[in-house]
Amino acid sequence: MFGPSNNGFIGDLEYAVLENVGSDPNPYYATTIPFGLFFFYQLKFAGITPALIIGAIVDRVKLLPLLVFVLFWIIFVYFPIACWMWNINGWAFKLGVLDFAGGNVVHISSGFAALACAMQYPTIKQ
Repeated sequence: MFGPSNNGFIGDLEYAVLENVGSDPNPYYATTIPFGLFFFYQLKFAGITPALIIGAIVDRVKLLPLLVFVLFWIIFVYFPIACWMWNINGWAFKLGVLDFAGGNVVHISSGFAALACAMQYPTIKQ
């Protein structure tokens, strides 16, 4: 999500699996802390977001399908939205959209996903 983006919708894989992430600060995102520390800070957001969704459907789904859902949701929903808002080449970032404390990326996206999941599984199965 922080890799250079040509189209403003998704970054490339420059920083995938911690490639090119080290102890030097990144000139765009983490100018005063090591870029590796910034990675773990962003990982916290990526972990909290599915937890908010799971809170809406706890005890309504089985564990394995839930883990598969979380994996696909992070890859196909969270990463693109985070790229739009937080990547310096993201289309929303370029429009000047501000995201205070992950309000758009974390809370709005997980809220809509939780609502969709709760509507899909409206009752607790015995």
